[in-house]
Amino acid sequence: MTKKESKEKRIEDIIDAAVNVFVDKGYENTTMSEIAEQAGISKGGLYHHFLSKDMVMLYANQKLMEPCNDMLFKAKQNTSACEGLKKYIFEYIGYWTQRKKELIFFSLSMAKAMTHMDIFKLYEKYVEDYISSVEALFKKGIDSDEFIMHDPRGSAISLISALDGVTIYMTLDKKMKLEDISNYFIDRLIEPIIKK
Repeated sequence: MTKKESKEKRIEDIIDAAVNVFVDKGYENTTMSEIAEQAGISKGGLYHHFLSKDMVMLYANQKLMEPCNDMLFKAKQNTSACEGLKKYIFEYIGYWTQRKKELIFFSLSMAKAMTHMDIFKLYEKYVEDYISSVEALFKKGIDSDEFIMHDPRGSAISLISALDGVTIYMTLDKKMKLEDISNYFIDRLIEPIIKK
């Protein structure tokens, strides 16, 4: 294993440990020592990579969102905005419903961000970038004459809010199926704006 791979593996282990400890004990009750112990490294080793549990939490969120960012990037690269959005809906819901513990962690960290202004500012930027990216997909659909004229920002906010909400419900209600829910979203949020 190369030194770079070793460092990446250690950080991956730290993130996995942090998610587990934060979910099991809550943010306030989690210590850096517990994260280090769960990750199988020394406390000094943990501090070598992260100066605080806030930094661990922020980095863990970034890592958890990387696949979602990749999904959105692929959707934007699709020649059809409509098809890109449909695929994004299916992949996004599928990703989070297969990661219950990570979804709980993400929800806990968002709640924590609401009470810490420093963390809140970072999340605020992320949310604005996310909305703008999805809005760009809806604009692309309007510009390419796939979609009727509508409010692309409103569509982006509606879609993002609904996606994030349904993933939580799907982890609680096992009768909800990925394909059915994805099709409900497409039928209600994409189909009505497709130019006929």
